[in-house]
Amino acid sequence: METVLAVIGLFVLRLGVPIVVMVLLSWGVSAYVQREEARALEAEKREALARAVAEAAGPQACWDVKGCSAEDKADCPAVRRPDLPCWLAKQLAVGRLSPACEACPMYQRSLAAARA
Repeated sequence: METVLAVIGLFVLRLGVPIVVMVLLSWGVSAYVQREEARALEAEKREALARAVAEAAGPQACWDVKGCSAEDKADCPAVRRPDLPCWLAKQLAVGRLSPACEACPMYQRSLAAARA
């Protein structure tokens, strides 16, 4: 009787552990995918809002307003992403908004348009 119970216990262990591991892995992957989808949706909403603000603020490019040189334009993330407001392109590229952007009339105009 003990050997039968031992065999059954080992059988359950042999099948049960992989099943439990697979269930836990699938739960973890599902939670990760849901978080990433939520982040992507949030980023999409931010970009849509930024585009709407940019359209309301006008089509003028910041490098034209500021009179940037060709060297400045070569390093500027806003030139590489003309579909976004300059401040948003820089924030997405660098990860933060610089104090110079916060003081810029283009940024202030975008804020005013967003509040209106």
